[in-house]
Amino acid sequence: MAIVAIDDSDDEKLVLTLSNGDEIELVFEGDCVYAYAGGNEVGEFHFNCYDQPYQHSSETFARLTHAFLEGNNGRYMRQGVGTEAIRFFLRSTGYILELPEDDGIKKDDGSHLVQDGPAFVNSLRRKQGAGLL
Repeated sequence: MAIVAIDDSDDEKLVLTLSNGDEIELVFEGDCVYAYAGGNEVGEFHFNCYDQPYQHSSETFARLTHAFLEGNNGRYMRQGVGTEAIRFFLRSTGYILELPEDDGIKKDDGSHLVQDGPAFVNSLRRKQGAGLL
């Protein structure tokens, strides 16, 4: 499966159509993006947002703390859904993405990388470095 169409006509919702016809709704709410398939939640992406003073103003950073897409037996993992969820959040907020380090330590904000987390974050780092987020 792969993403074949993206409907971004709603500011708070993004609809992804996959090559098999499945539709994933990404819903922006607070500091999170939730993923739904057929009305059932299949994933969540949580961010810890904070301001960082910069000269005479400040910039807001969004640290990815939780990325979950294991719903429906992980059917939508490795299909680009997670990356689109991150892009949707960044586009909706204008914040700067901060990604967790893979050091095996659970941080105070709850972030730590498990299972496919390290590979997902490494993929995001490459895309961020190439200006693709």
